[in-house]
Amino acid sequence: MYAFATRALRRAIARPQTVLRFNSTQAANSPHRLYVGGLAYAINDTQLAQEFSHCGEIVDATVSLERSSGRSRGFGHVQFATAEGAAKALEEMDGTYIEGRAIRVNPAREREQSSTGPRMPRNPPSSSLYVGNLAYETTQRAMEKLWGGHEGFREVWVPKTPTGEGRGIAFVRFEDTESARMAMESVGSPTVDGRQIFVDFATERREGGADRRGGRGFGFE
Repeated sequence: MYAFATRALRRAIARPQTVLRFNSTQAANSPHRLYVGGLAYAINDTQLAQEFSHCGEIVDATVSLERSSGRSRGFGHVQFATAEGAAKALEEMDGTYIEGRAIRVNPAREREQSSTGPRMPRNPPSSSLYVGNLAYETTQRAMEKLWGGHEGFREVWVPKTPTGEGRGIAFVRFEDTESARMAMESVGSPTVDGRQIFVDFATERREGGADRRGGRGFGFE
């Protein structure tokens, strides 16, 4: 009897309570599937699901791992059971902080695009760019080296925490929108300091709105 109870307890502990796993093909093709970028390396599948669980029922949450080392690639996917859950996550979670890093949440595209290729811009065009999924140790100099050679470049800003640690994001300002667009298309989504960055147009911060991504110096978020 005690052996049976022990086995049952182990199964209960091992079985996820809020996440139901679908097969990979079904998950990849779901319209309720979201891409989550900018994740800290320490985040695992369970933690990812917990962070989004208040938005609705989750049927799949997966952190993408490197095949050779098993190390996190800094992004993952969350699939909701309903469109309402996915919409709530897009509204409430994009730009929030998990383990000290600003995350980016977008509707997932085809598996090849969401995991390896550069994603399409989500925000309306502007003369400044938002750079996400940076390593904490990425410096101002590294960002200036990446962007400084592009036409119309003006300045770059890497926000820091009060203790001087990077926030995992940067902002790049250009002379005009066309220069920013050309630079974004040229740079793509390279790997910087071991993390694949993603780039989008920076959006103007609303008056009185929360400065969620640390963009106060540029007036963008």
